[in-house]
Amino acid sequence: ARRVVSNIATRVSSLWTRAHEGVYATGQTRDRQDNWYMWRLGATEKHCKDCLNFNGQIHTATEWANAGVRPQDPSLQCGGWNCDCRFELVPGYEGAGVGNIGFGE
Repeated sequence: ARRVVSNIATRVSSLWTRAHEGVYATGQTRDRQDNWYMWRLGATEKHCKDCLNFNGQIHTATEWANAGVRPQDPSLQCGGWNCDCRFELVPGYEGAGVGNIGFGE
């Protein structure tokens, strides 16, 4: 019984951590609207098509926010609950966005 309770507690803790990381990603795009961010895959073993599609794309925080997508977002194909992706700031980047923000198929 202790093992079951421990496993449940670990999974719940993991879900709360992912939710917190999603809020952090949202904060990144709202506070620094003119900064450029690259979507980076996390350490998750199997990535969903959306995350694979976004990986390596560079857009301003405003563009990411307007597209309505961020790491750990429930709208992702993976549901966001097991997503380990992140936005990485690309300092000094100047130019057009790289990639078309659109969900994978």
